[in-house]
Amino acid sequence: MKKRVADRIRHSLSDVLRRGDLHGPVLEYAHLITWTGVDIGPDLKHAAAFVMPLGGKNTGPIVEALNRASGYFRTEVGHELDLRHAPKISFKADESF
Repeated sequence: MKKRVADRIRHSLSDVLRRGDLHGPVLEYAHLITWTGVDIGPDLKHAAAFVMPLGGKNTGPIVEALNRASGYFRTEVGHELDLRHAPKISFKADESF
């Protein structure tokens, strides 16, 4: 179940960015972010989403901007998932690339 929830969170995060609801100079091209994976805790209350911007440029500022908007992401993901509690999401750069 944990893997299925993590996969649904990853797809939901992608949908949120694709809609273009977030505005700001750093997130202007946020739709070009690759969601490489989501790790979720055993209690399903905390999730870490790993991202890599296209070409690996501006990774630091983009991750900071996503973390500032984590409350918005949590709300949007919570609406799409059928869980008792929406997970708190933190964003991290995927260093494996």
